[in-house]
Amino acid sequence: MTTRMIGAIIMVHGDDNGLVLPPRIAPVQVMVVPVQQQKEGVLDKAYELQAA
Repeated sequence: MTTRMIGAIIMVHGDDNGLVLPPRIAPVQVMVVPVQQQKEGVLDKAYELQAA
């Protein structure tokens, strides 16, 4: 895959919410949304899940 092709994919599939790739390129997509950010330990767990 060339850098030009990667750029075209990002340009076509990116929006205000980020990059959403088609299932052939990224079969598994996950978004971590910490709802109660002020509650103790919520952001720590969200970052832990993101790193996994």
